[in-house]
Amino acid sequence: MVFNPTRRSVLAGLGAVPLVLQVKGAFAAGYPEKTVNLVVWAGAGGALDTYGRQLAELLTKEAGWTVAVQNRPGGSGAVGVSTVLAQPADGYNILVCTGTLTFGIAQGLIPFKLEDMRYLRAMQAEPSSVAVRADSEFKTLEDFVTYMRENPNKLRVGGHAPAGFHQYILYQLGQMGKFEAGWIPHDASGKVPLSLLGGHMDVAIMTPSSGLAQVESGEIRLLGISTAERSDFFPDVPTFKEQGYDIVDSVWR
Repeated sequence: MVFNPTRRSVLAGLGAVPLVLQVKGAFAAGYPEKTVNLVVWAGAGGALDTYGRQLAELLTKEAGWTVAVQNRPGGSGAVGVSTVLAQPADGYNILVCTGTLTFGIAQGLIPFKLEDMRYLRAMQAEPSSVAVRADSEFKTLEDFVTYMRENPNKLRVGGHAPAGFHQYILYQLGQMGKFEAGWIPHDASGKVPLSLLGGHMDVAIMTPSSGLAQVESGEIRLLGISTAERSDFFPDVPTFKEQGYDIVDSVWR
């Protein structure tokens, strides 16, 4: 049997759980009486945008809601958070975000407190990966780490958001591999594989679903993935851990 995952199947399979009943039961009877805005704090075309639009479809189909999706990228998530908090606290503006929210608040990049928001549900989690173009000289994670150690800050490395989950993965690799690296942030995860293929970066730290089509086509090669065991979706990609870097982590949406 040939395994041919779609981006939706990958997103659906990475720790997804039903949200509709959780949200539906959280509001007063008669809710919603008007359009509910799902504010996606990333740009269009990325994994979070895909997730937000799938969620909108589910809420429309299963709960009968009228839902509008709004993309509000920028400011390490601050723009999306501000958009929601500027509205009345009536449940009609729901932020679709990731675990990078906590990074932004902790570093003062998002000028709000956790207590300013009510959290409904973490629905999904996805690992990070180290990705290169197919023509890259790097065949393994160790190839990348060794080059970075011998050539500090020589490569252009980047991913979604400044000071977020993926940069933290790079930081952990740097600590364990004893190297330093800069970071090129992008406001939508979908831009990351395009930037990599366009030659604007040498290495990307990204969720695999962000560049699924390019990985499947062979244009992008994954050097490692931050799962505890090899992913059923990417069985040929070794984990960080089996390559000697004990990093097991994922970002929730």
